[in-house]
Amino acid sequence: VDGEVDVRSALPVAIKANAETYLNPPIRNFGAKGIRKTSKLVPTWAEDLSVAAMQQVGMVMEDGGTGGALFRNFYRDFLTEANGYINMPEILKARDLFADVAPMWSTVAEKISSATSESLQEASRILLEIADIEEKAMTVLANL
Repeated sequence: VDGEVDVRSALPVAIKANAETYLNPPIRNFGAKGIRKTSKLVPTWAEDLSVAAMQQVGMVMEDGGTGGALFRNFYRDFLTEANGYINMPEILKARDLFADVAPMWSTVAEKISSATSESLQEASRILLEIADIEEKAMTVLANL
């Protein structure tokens, strides 16, 4: 039928383009660069934000779909489904990395919600780990 998309051809191109954008974002607030930037800022929140504000940030991060675990689980499932069409081991490798990182995002949200200096330092440390893992996953996908 005219206008139909060949999913087997389109998926690797789309996944690769998404990964390249993640790795080379138009501004430093996106992708691993944005996560690393956030990691630097989180410890300062104890001085700059109220406990209620940090609890709100944690809740939105975890439940509001702003990224965090919710998005990583969604992307993991997308990669699983995409692999059913194109069967590329690289996609499964990246999928597994996103499966690993999703619970880390939940921990970050929990630590931010705790709103103590110590919990914010721990959230900052975990964010750096997340950035490294996600960068690795997206590098795998960018090389499809």
